[in-house]
Amino acid sequence: MIRRGGKKNIAYIDNMLLYLPFAILIGLLIYLTAGLLFAWRKNQKSNRIIGELERTIHQNSVSISSKEDELAHTKRQLAGKEQELQKMVTIKSHLFMNISHELRTPLTLIKSPVAHLLKKADLDTESRSHLARIYRNTLRMGQLVDQIVDLNRMDSSTLTLGLREVNVNKFLRLICLSFSGFIESKKIAFHTEISDSPVYLVLDPDKIEKVLYNLLTNAVKFTDAGGCITVRMYRENEHIKILVKDSGIGMNKDQYERIFERYHSIGNEEQAYREGLGIGLTLSYEYMKLHHASIEVESRPGAGTMFTLTFREGRSHFGDVNILEEPYQTEDVFMPEPKPGTVEPHSNVNHQGHVLLVEDNIELATYLHGTLQNKGYRVTLASNGDEGLNKVKQEEPDIIVSDVMMPVMDGYTMLTHLREQEKLRSIPVIFLTALSNSQDIIRSLRIGVNDYLVKPFDTDELEVRIHNLIELKALRSQTVKEMALDDTIPESIGYNEGFVTKVSNWLEVNMQKSYINVESLAEALNMSRRTLYREIKRNTGLSAAAFLKEVRLQFARGYVEKGKVTGLKELARVVGFRNVSYFKDLYVQRFGKEPYE
Repeated sequence: MIRRGGKKNIAYIDNMLLYLPFAILIGLLIYLTAGLLFAWRKNQKSNRIIGELERTIHQNSVSISSKEDELAHTKRQLAGKEQELQKMVTIKSHLFMNISHELRTPLTLIKSPVAHLLKKADLDTESRSHLARIYRNTLRMGQLVDQIVDLNRMDSSTLTLGLREVNVNKFLRLICLSFSGFIESKKIAFHTEISDSPVYLVLDPDKIEKVLYNLLTNAVKFTDAGGCITVRMYRENEHIKILVKDSGIGMNKDQYERIFERYHSIGNEEQAYREGLGIGLTLSYEYMKLHHASIEVESRPGAGTMFTLTFREGRSHFGDVNILEEPYQTEDVFMPEPKPGTVEPHSNVNHQGHVLLVEDNIELATYLHGTLQNKGYRVTLASNGDEGLNKVKQEEPDIIVSDVMMPVMDGYTMLTHLREQEKLRSIPVIFLTALSNSQDIIRSLRIGVNDYLVKPFDTDELEVRIHNLIELKALRSQTVKEMALDDTIPESIGYNEGFVTKVSNWLEVNMQKSYINVESLAEALNMSRRTLYREIKRNTGLSAAAFLKEVRLQFARGYVEKGKVTGLKELARVVGFRNVSYFKDLYVQRFGKEPYE
């Protein structure tokens, strides 16, 4: 059994060995087929990926090409815009140049006759003072025109120098001498340290005079009474240095690092600084660069400011630039300014009231001081809002006439402090301002200004407005006394801004309705007539009818000054007056001139 079974196993194994090569071959075929199939599938996938990549690359190429076309189009547009911008800049420059040159003719026609009149010996003191003021400010306007012209020349790279050899010692002494009267009038000490030994520099005297004018003017502008200004000239190695130093309010580093930027004025950021065009120091910097010289500034808040001009001696640094040989003839253009209060009032005029004049410009303050004194007013001067507040508390004037933009404290802040103090809030305030924007005027009215005049203004109109407001103040005082006797009214009479605003807003909406009266206003505010009368008197010191009339007139003036209404008949209609003649008379009585005068 074992043998027979063994033979079967051997036969089975033989058969298996016989088929084994075929099995291996079949396995190999299967393996190769699977490998080929895998490779084919992998190749297909690779082809698909490659196709996708190719399509992506093609799409990206198309997109890049499109972007390149867009970029080229944008570049062409920018080039066109740049040309347009350059054209506009050129037009602007030509416009400024033309306007500047046109201004020279009327300025000349003012300056020359005034200079001729000043040479007359028979002028009285007051006339000479007025003419000298006109002459000085005409020269100042001429210098501003020159700055505009030079600014445009700088933009077009046509700003040039008229170089010549100048005795800098004499040149600097004359400028300092010319400024001494102005500086002393501000009660500021003025020291100069200039050697008697002549020092000659090649420079453009007109340009350097403007640089020194800017520096000295700024020094005076930012130095309070009791301070000090120093001008010093000295040699350091092969350089000549001119130092202008003040003990004024100074600047922090962020401020003085930007001080030579065009149109940058610290007065736009800090109310302690006076406003300026922001081009004087920019031009000074450019003038010094043209001289191959430098201007540097050092300053600290509360410790003053120092500007240093550094010039190179000799001529070699100017290269082939033409240097004129004609001698330089200087002119004393900075005439001493009058001190405040030099014009005495007429002795036979009775005082009509006490005016506190808050104005930082000494020329304007002096002029208005004399003008109002001659009209019979007692006038007290203050140079900024802070000083004005102190004098209000000390003297309690009948009215305040104030500038808006001032150092230390501006007019807005001063008025806000006044309206917060019960004892002082009833003093009427007139703003004299160069800010003619409607937003500035609305801001003034919202914080409680009684009246405002935009510069330049007529002094007769100012006097009429002062007179009317003083009379109105007297009427209010009488009303308050009457109210104090009324047991139904509390002793503490305060100003409710919300109530006055609500009434004014309602009147503005309904103003054209000539039939509106106290009854309709009371109904709109859901008040009794008696309560409305009492509230209006409490908050304004006026009767209800007088208050309605005052609001209408104030809106009428606003429409005139904003140019919203151009005819007298139409103006009367939009503020609710049927009788045009009556409206005109009221307007003249309130504001001192006809609506469209």
